[in-house]
Amino acid sequence: MLQYVIVFDFLSMTVKEFNFEEKDKWNSFVMKHPFSNILQTWEWGEVKKGKSWEVLRLGVFHKNAQIAAAQILVRNLPFHFQLYYSPYGPVIDWEMPYAQEILENIRAYLKDLSDNRHLMWKIEPPLTSNEAQKYKALEALEKIGFAKANESIQPQHTIIVDLTKKENDLLESFEKDTRYSIRRAYKEDVEIKEFSNPLNNQPVKEFYDLYSTTSKRGKFPAREWQQFARLWEEMAPHAARCYQAWYKDKLLASSIVLTLNKKAYLVYAGSIRDPEYRNKFPSYLMQWETMLNLKKDGFESYDLWGVVPKEQKDHPWSGISLFKRGFKGTEKNYIGAYDLSLSPFYDFYKTLNKLRYKITSHRQ
Repeated sequence: MLQYVIVFDFLSMTVKEFNFEEKDKWNSFVMKHPFSNILQTWEWGEVKKGKSWEVLRLGVFHKNAQIAAAQILVRNLPFHFQLYYSPYGPVIDWEMPYAQEILENIRAYLKDLSDNRHLMWKIEPPLTSNEAQKYKALEALEKIGFAKANESIQPQHTIIVDLTKKENDLLESFEKDTRYSIRRAYKEDVEIKEFSNPLNNQPVKEFYDLYSTTSKRGKFPAREWQQFARLWEEMAPHAARCYQAWYKDKLLASSIVLTLNKKAYLVYAGSIRDPEYRNKFPSYLMQWETMLNLKKDGFESYDLWGVVPKEQKDHPWSGISLFKRGFKGTEKNYIGAYDLSLSPFYDFYKTLNKLRYKITSHRQ
C-alpha cells in the first residue's frame, strides 16, 4: 500500500499580521479548524478592544497556505509592562508534526516585534490532558520554553452537552431533579424568549442587570457594560443570542450564548434569587429551551462554559457547577495556561507582582 508523507520545509514558514480587510479570511480559517474556539474569532477580538486590550492577529503560512492562527490580546500590566495573551488559542492542528515549528515562528515574530516591556506570551490550548499526551503537545511547549502558569484566565474545566441526541433521549439523559425542574417550570407558565436583533440591545441591558447581581452573589468580577454592548453589535445575529426566562412581567433569568460553526457556548448568565420565585425553576427551563433552539438550528454541541471540580465544595462556583452537572454533559478538563518568557524582566516582574499582591491583600 502506498503511503504519502508531506514534508514541510519549516524555513519557508512565514508569519503575517492580518488587517481589517482580511477579516473574512481570518474567520474562514478559524471556523473550519478542528481546534478552533469562539474566543479566537475576529469578532471576539473586537469585543475585547478598549482601554485595557489591544489586538494582534497573526497567521502562519507555508507556501501561501495558512496553517495556523493566533489572536493575541495585548494588555498593559502594572509597572509599565505588557502581556500577550491568546484565549483558548492559538489555533493549531496539534495532530500534525509541525506544531512546535509553528509556535517557534510565532515566538520569533513576537520577539522581533517587542521590547523588554513585553514580558510573556500566555496561551491556553483547548486540549484535554489525554489529547495533549496523544499529540505530544506538552513536549513541544516545553522544548520551546513554555512553562505551566500558576493559574488560567479562561475556565479550565467545562461540561459539553451533545445536541445530536434525539430530543427525548437528551431530556432523559439529564439528572432526575433537572427533568423535574424543567417540567415544573412549564407548569408554572415560565416563558422563554430569544433575541438576536443587533439593532435592539434592550434585552442585553436587561440581561446585564441580572448578570451584575449574580456576579456580586457569586463573588466573581463583572465585565463592564461597554463590553456587552460591543459584543451585541459585533456578534449578533450570526454568532450571538440572548435568552430570557419570564414569569408574567418579571424577568427571572437571562443568558448570552455565542456560536461558531456547529458549536454553541454559554458564556454569560444571570438570575434573580427571590424566595417568591424559588419554585419557578426559570434557569432550568431556559437552558432546556436554549438546547432545543440550538438543535433546531443545526448545532451539535453546547458548551456550558466553566465548572469547578466536584471536590471543591466551598468554591463560589460550586452551586452553579452543580446546576450544570444536572444536564449530564461530558466533562472536559483542559491543560490550562502556559507562559513563554519574552523578556529578561519576566522573573523580576513575577516576584514584584507577588509582593504587590501581598501588600494589597494585607491592606484589605
